Amino acid sequence: MVVQRLRDMGFKTHSEINEILPEKKKVTLKQETNEERDNGEVQNNEEEVLAPGEIPVKEYDYLLSMPMMSVTEERVAEL
Repeated sequence: MVVQRLRDMGFKTHSEINEILPEKKKVTLKQETNEERDNGEVQNNEEEVLAPGEIPVKEYDYLLSMPMMSVTEERVAEL
């Protein structure tokens, strides 16, 4: 699974990054709204089922949603 590979490679989750950021730079994970759901903007209406101790995929959205063209050595160093 992708999440386990990212974890094994040492990438931090969104929550772990937020814990070390100053308060003014913290970002919350985007929550889908009822309006987005009703307008079909949310592609998967199913709840993610997690085993105990498993990390939700959305914790790595900051990496998984990056356009591949933005994955440069400079960008990796910045993250």
